[in-house]
Amino acid sequence: GHEGFARMVITVREALTDYHCEIHSMVVESNKAFCRLKFTGKHTGTLLGYPPTGKTVSWVGASEFTCKKGQILKVWELGDVK
Repeated sequence: GHEGFARMVITVREALTDYHCEIHSMVVESNKAFCRLKFTGKHTGTLLGYPPTGKTVSWVGASEFTCKKGQILKVWELGDVK
């Protein structure tokens, strides 16, 4: 839900300087939004157990957001992190 999503965003922002999330496409249907995303940033903190490299990293992913009254209730994510 919202708390888990917020924790994930905080974790990524703490690990990546100049973090950026680019929405490549979005489809909204009823209370759901489906997004194809690209994430980039400079790896300056531990991320997914990997120590900082100082290099720019990027990965693509897809997310499904279920919302109600402007709040994120549930998030499903798939990331291609190599």
